[in-house]
Amino acid sequence: MRQVVAERYALAFFELSVELGKLEETFLELKEAADVFRSNPELVGMLTHPLIAASEKKDLILRLLPGASPELANFLKVLVDKGRFNLISEIDGLFARRYREASRKLVAEVVSARKLDQEQGKNIRESLVKLYGREVTLEERVDPAVLGGARVRIGDQVLDDTLAGRLEALRFNLIRSDGGKL
Repeated sequence: MRQVVAERYALAFFELSVELGKLEETFLELKEAADVFRSNPELVGMLTHPLIAASEKKDLILRLLPGASPELANFLKVLVDKGRFNLISEIDGLFARRYREASRKLVAEVVSARKLDQEQGKNIRESLVKLYGREVTLEERVDPAVLGGARVRIGDQVLDDTLAGRLEALRFNLIRSDGGKL
């Protein structure tokens, strides 16, 4: 449910930005604002606290983001009014995904057992650029269950080069070649 609501707000703000011809500016501005709130969770707590008046919350937003465009300021005020400010991080991520799609940049979710170093990330990105012929942005996630290697998801396409994936494929092949008796 949370994702559905965040998607609606992200889509509405995205469409407004396109309509106004300010897509790139809005993308950068929303990301910067969301980063401020992500790095200060106590601010989000204040902006979602039921005992703090909406007018105080809106004043706080304007003080924190004095250079915000009227569109961003109004959007953040709507989130306060509707009690949805806790979705700011998700909205930013969904808006960014739409922005990249509109600008023909692919978003690749990369899952690995440990954080990729800079060289590994660069190699994966370069391989994907060669494969797809488009600019690629990596969204990295760590999941120890993959054991080793990496799994890349672009849209509904998955490239699985994880140790867990290889072990599962080996298990499947052994079962299939043994007639299911394993």
